[in-house]
Amino acid sequence: MLIKCTIDGVTQLLNVNAEKPMNKILQERVETFPSNSACRGAICGNCAVLLNGRCVLSCLVPAFRLTNAVILTIDGFRRTRPCKDIEKAYAETGISPCEQCYASKTLMIEGILNMIDLENTRKNTLDRDLIAREMGMNSCKCLEMRQIETVIRVALKNRRNRIGRN
Repeated sequence: MLIKCTIDGVTQLLNVNAEKPMNKILQERVETFPSNSACRGAICGNCAVLLNGRCVLSCLVPAFRLTNAVILTIDGFRRTRPCKDIEKAYAETGISPCEQCYASKTLMIEGILNMIDLENTRKNTLDRDLIAREMGMNSCKCLEMRQIETVIRVALKNRRNRIGRN
């Protein structure tokens, strides 16, 4: 199957089996993408990427879903302004994921921020069920839910300030 997609800002034309998992494709195409040993098959969350702005576990996404998709790995995401909003929130709160899950939790937080309507969400209200569901993709227990909510709240404030929607 011939698939056109964008990975970390670079348009790719992939000739792959339609059922091949995205994590295998990324391992072949992105030098810094974690090797197979980093992903334990949908239980760890270590293979998280942004797919069209939503966080997904790449081991669960078959190639056929990548047609015209925009994929961001942590390396591609680190080069964006939205990443700076989250990194600034880590620094401001003193709360940060462990080294093992830093990449996946950062992408999961971005996925949550992408689902929040910046104009209509009250500043102090976050959907806890949404946060729990999205962060549940990662099995690492280095952060408690209240810490994750704090980081998201500060990152959301940073995002609003950056784009001028106070």
